[in-house]
Amino acid sequence: ICNKKRAANVRVKLFDRDTLDPNDLLSEGYTDAEGNFSLYGEEDEVGKIEPFLRIEHECAISKAGCRRTGDYVVPQEYIGGVYDMTYVTLDIKVHGESEKC
Repeated sequence: ICNKKRAANVRVKLFDRDTLDPNDLLSEGYTDAEGNFSLYGEEDEVGKIEPFLRIEHECAISKAGCRRTGDYVVPQEYIGGVYDMTYVTLDIKVHGESEKC
């Protein structure tokens, strides 16, 4: 959701967080006209995976041409199942979010 409207064509990436290596990109896509998306990923990992979503968007940016990027943890109980985030309010900055111009 951006400015109380569904956000279309927002880039969404699914990663597995790695402590010693670069994070593994498992899947990526874009939101549809209604702001919905569906991603699926698998990882051959020793131990538990630590999945997170990275959402890249242009909602509430400081100036034209900038993009904001925020990470959202996928709770462990949803691994192997469906995680419905319902609504993500892109106007509100999340901890650790960055903006690049």
